[in-house]
Amino acid sequence: MKKLKKILLINWLYFSKEIIEVGDINFLTGKNGAGKSTVIDALQIVLLGETNARNFNQAANEKSQRTLDGYLRADTSLSTMLAEDTNSAVSSSAAMDCFSTARILPERPDR
Repeated sequence: MKKLKKILLINWLYFSKEIIEVGDINFLTGKNGAGKSTVIDALQIVLLGETNARNFNQAANEKSQRTLDGYLRADTSLSTMLAEDTNSAVSSSAAMDCFSTARILPERPDR
């Protein structure tokens, strides 16, 4: 089994560079607009490779207008980091640091 240790978000919507330490039991809490759904959406992309906008910001249900391009360009009405040139190149990252909790057994020689 893999265990999540850290989440790294670089230029990901509101987060310019954020390392989120993860323990055995975690609660993702905060005020509206704090970035809870942003972290969940980043995990969704890393774990599932799912970039379909219909799955972003599920807490907003049908009201969500978020897209992958919007995450990468910090494109939101709440953001002060909105890029003026929406065709310019961007560099964003979402990554996870995991480790295996399974024991690795030594190989048995063929008999």
